[in-house]
Amino acid sequence: MSLELVPTATAAFIAGLSDRQMQRVVDEEIIGSPLVRREGVRGFAVMTTALAKFYFATNDTMTKDARLNVMHVIIERVSKRQDAEALFSLKGALNDVDWTVDLPALHVQLLSFVTDATARARLVRRAEETIVEDPDVMGGTPVFKGTRVPAATVAASKRAGFGMDQLREAYPFLTPDLVLDAETYLQIHPKVGRPRKDDGLPAKRKLVSSKRVALPARR
Repeated sequence: MSLELVPTATAAFIAGLSDRQMQRVVDEEIIGSPLVRREGVRGFAVMTTALAKFYFATNDTMTKDARLNVMHVIIERVSKRQDAEALFSLKGALNDVDWTVDLPALHVQLLSFVTDATARARLVRRAEETIVEDPDVMGGTPVFKGTRVPAATVAASKRAGFGMDQLREAYPFLTPDLVLDAETYLQIHPKVGRPRKDDGLPAKRKLVSSKRVALPARR
């Protein structure tokens, strides 16, 4: 079985966990091959994010052995299906799978974890389509597809308190979904080293410092 695997930062975002927690999934062998790649660059089948979230979320209510048993049952159940590869990527007929596990004196429902992870995985896939890195555009800085507007500039402006109307004054093409795509992309592609200086400002905007974009004043 050849599965689509995502890197640690992406898996952590989809799971709503920290990178360290996702690393524990590998180091403590909470979930094994083929859903997790240990050697070289670590990778995770998307369904492992839902299972990892379940594992850590139920730490105070279930024993470790019980949690591992639940995940083993689900993985085995999915593995026997013809569409297992798609399901392990949280695609396909997810609603056709029984996400419940019954143990002695314990009934476990994993559907909410699968639903949440599926929604966040869709955000990742959309962000990967709308934010691009092209060495011929802004030196490979992540920008909105078809523009020279850096995703980091928009995300930083939002963090600084600028609302959607103000962002659209500077960048009329922006939508709330595109802003979310920028935030998602930057989270799943953490920048290593010193950030690039932003030189992609609109023609009518000016650089007021080496690190900050002059946007319309907040009202």
